[in-house]
Amino acid sequence: MTKLLMCIPAVALLLAGCSSEGRRAEKRLEIIRSGEHTSAQLCQEAKRVAEAYLEDGNEEEYRRWSRSDTADCAAARIEALGY
Repeated sequence: MTKLLMCIPAVALLLAGCSSEGRRAEKRLEIIRSGEHTSAQLCQEAKRVAEAYLEDGNEEEYRRWSRSDTADCAAARIEALGY
């Protein structure tokens, strides 16, 4: 029993260190935004962030990032038209 109780803090620490798929996708997008990128790349990555939050079951972040990917994808379409 005491061995089990000793393991609980370790498991809690491991779980606390895990971030969501959405947060990891968001971090990836931040890295891409800070470097050379096209609007099409940003569109694709923003969609990945929204999808990752959907998979996480985080409706609020999913909706927020769905709006963001719409803006990034609109910029990509305008860029593709040569404007």
